[in-house]
Amino acid sequence: MREVFSLGVRSTQLSENFNNALKNHLKSEFDIVRFVKHFERTVEEKSGKELEYEFEVRKKIPRILMRTPRLVQASEVYTPVTFEAFQSEYEQSLAACSKLLDGDNIYGVSIGNLSGDISFEEERIVTGDPFNQTASCSCGMFNRT
Repeated sequence: MREVFSLGVRSTQLSENFNNALKNHLKSEFDIVRFVKHFERTVEEKSGKELEYEFEVRKKIPRILMRTPRLVQASEVYTPVTFEAFQSEYEQSLAACSKLLDGDNIYGVSIGNLSGDISFEEERIVTGDPFNQTASCSCGMFNRT
């Protein structure tokens, strides 16, 4: 699940949600045939709701603030909520200043204030490894999100 972007929803939350849905349809006195039928019905209901949600999300077109190729592509792939979060991070990245620090591939990165006055947030230390295509940051956001 580390490779799956889930907006913070944990696999245990998904499992608990499904277990609660099953409890609504199952009784302890059911035999195996009735259990399987109820289980299949629950899975079908969940799938149906997921398709409905997907359809509703696809109907809503996210508002693109800058028409860059990256944002246009992201708006076509991400849900509106995820796209809004991505777009905000993209805007902040445009206000970033970086400088090479001691050592190879170690940078100091500061994000400028986007609300008018010229100021920068606390500098973060970013280490990149182009050969392994990895990066880490002192704020730890990439590891948490």
